[in-house]
Amino acid sequence: MSKLSNKLVKSRKAWVRQTTALGSTTRRASEAFAADTVDAATKFGKFARTEVKHWAGYIKSTSPEIAIPTVPAPDLSASDLERTLLTRLIATLEGLLVRAHARLEALDGRGEALPIADYETLTARAILAELDELDAHSCRALRAFEAKNKARTTVLKALDQRLAA
Repeated sequence: MSKLSNKLVKSRKAWVRQTTALGSTTRRASEAFAADTVDAATKFGKFARTEVKHWAGYIKSTSPEIAIPTVPAPDLSASDLERTLLTRLIATLEGLLVRAHARLEALDGRGEALPIADYETLTARAILAELDELDAHSCRALRAFEAKNKARTTVLKALDQRLAA
């Protein structure tokens, strides 16, 4: 495993430790995103290694000691090499961006995780027991989600009362 891969794995583990305090839904999303990031970085590392080997071979084959005079060398400049590398880097990063957007959509279009872990699976009574711990921003987020999904009257009224206080 390369130094970059080791560093990414350590970074992922640190990220997972930091998200342990968050709800399980957020933690699972963070772990999936971290895994996707490591995968994308690993793919980019393999791509870069292949490119370096290719260009090292090209440079070696065109050096004066072993150049074959009857075969014309392709006219490649440093800017062409840089352009190729940057184009492939952008393609890799765009793939990562697509996965990041997919993760956001997996959060039911909320754009962020709900402030109560496993909210979707809880009963109204269990949700009511958790409301005292929430700030106004969290209550507004829950209210919007509840109204859009299950629309349980008891939960909506309790959230409205919390927001009015």
